Amino acid sequence: MDVEKTIELILEHDARFAVKMEQIGERLEQVAALQVQTRADLRRAVRLGVQEARAERARRKELEAEVNAARRETNSRLNELMAAQRVTEELLQGFIRSLERGRNGH
Repeated sequence: MDVEKTIELILEHDARFAVKMEQIGERLEQVAALQVQTRADLRRAVRLGVQEARAERARRKELEAEVNAARRETNSRLNELMAAQRVTEELLQGFIRSLERGRNGH
């Protein structure tokens, strides 16, 4: 085997190896940049998710307060209606009794 040819092959191999290592280094830098961007995106997504969860909790609390107020109002009106119904029933019973007694004392 020729020594010069062997050296030339080794040098070519070394040059190709250096190019490959450079390419690998560039890819590693790209991966690192993507990783940094991914972490930033994840932080932003988590922050937005937490904000939305808090806003939703506030909306639900407000809605619950509105529903409770509507229930109280409905209960109050039902109580008024029941009281009016009792008065109506008493008046009707009085009217029926007056019809049973007859008129002019007869």
